[in-house]
Amino acid sequence: MIKDCLLFADPVYNFLDIIKKPEEYLKLDDNIIHLIEHSNNPLLKNSQEIVQRLYTRDLYTCILEILIPNNRYLEFTSQITIENIISNRDSPYLLAEDIEVVHLPIDYGNKDKNPFESIYFYKKNEKGNTI
Repeated sequence: MIKDCLLFADPVYNFLDIIKKPEEYLKLDDNIIHLIEHSNNPLLKNSQEIVQRLYTRDLYTCILEILIPNNRYLEFTSQITIENIISNRDSPYLLAEDIEVVHLPIDYGNKDKNPFESIYFYKKNEKGNTI
C-alpha cells in the first residue's frame, strides 16, 4: 500500500527522479507519509486516502500465496499472471487493476538447499549429539 501511496504522490514529489540521485534519496524517510497526509495539494488525494486506510488498518487483502519449489519456479511463474487470474475469476467485480502478482524468489542464501537442513538441534542433556 505504501508503494501505491508513493506512486500516486510521485507527480508532486518526483520519487522516480529522486531514487536516481543518492544525495536526494538519502533525505527521504518515514516523514514523507506525514507530509502527504497533511498536504493541501489536490494531486495527493489518492495518496491521502491510502494513508487513511493504513491508519484504520483497512489493508489490501492477500488472496493467494503459493510456495513453489525452486526446481519448478519458472514453470509456475509463467502461468501465474493477472490475465490468467481475471479469465478464471468467479466475481464480476474483480478487475485487473485490483490485482498485483508478485513473484518473490527466496532461497535464504542456500540456492536449492532447504535452510533447515543446515540447522543442528541438540538435546539439553546430551552434549555433542545432534537430533
